Amino acid sequence: VRTLKSRGVENVILLGTSLGGPRIAYYAYKANDPSIKALIFMSSITSPYLEGRARLSKEKIAAFDAFLEKARQLVRSGKGNDMVCFNYFQATGDGFCEPGGRGSTMSAASFLSMFGGPTDSDVNLTNYASQIKVPVAVVHSKHDEVSHQQIAQGIHDAFSGAKTRDLVWIDEPSISHYLSPGLAANRYAEEVTKWLVKNVPSK
Repeated sequence: VRTLKSRGVENVILLGTSLGGPRIAYYAYKANDPSIKALIFMSSITSPYLEGRARLSKEKIAAFDAFLEKARQLVRSGKGNDMVCFNYFQATGDGFCEPGGRGSTMSAASFLSMFGGPTDSDVNLTNYASQIKVPVAVVHSKHDEVSHQQIAQGIHDAFSGAKTRDLVWIDEPSISHYLSPGLAANRYAEEVTKWLVKNVPSK
C-alpha cells in the first residue's frame, strides 16, 4: 500500500484468498488507511482455528485443542521458542508429529500466533471485523472443500459495521478452494469485477 501511494495511487482495494483473508482484514484494521476503499475475500477463511472447527473431525479437533494447550503451557513457562509440530492440514489421525517431521513445525509461540484461537492469535478476522467500515465482498464457491459455506457466511456476518457487505456465491461444481487458471480464476474475476463496478466508485 505504501508503494502504491508513493506512485500516486489514491484508491486501494485489498483482496485476500484463503489465509490471505484474515491477513488483509487485520492490515485494514491496524492501518486504518483512508486510501483503502474496499476488502474482497475470495475462498477465504475466518482463521485457521475457526476453519478447522467446520472441517475437521471431532477427534482431530480434540487432538488439536490438546496440542494448543500444550503450546500455551510452553509459552506460559517461558519456553515459547521451543519447537513443536502438528499435522494440522491432514484430516485423519491425531495430527501429532515429531519436530522436523511432516506437518507444521515452528516455535510454540509462533504456532499459537498462526493457528490459535481468538484469544491467542490476530489471524482471526472475527476479532476486529466489526470495526471495519469500508465495503466488503465475500466471493465464495459453494463447493469449496476447505472453507465450507458456513465459513463464508461467518466472514460476511462478522463485518457488521461495513458500509456495504455482500456474499456472492459461485455455484460451479468443478470450482473448489483453489483459484486455478481457467474456469475458477475467470469466474472469480468476473464476480469481483461486477461487484467493484457496482460498489466502489473509480474516483
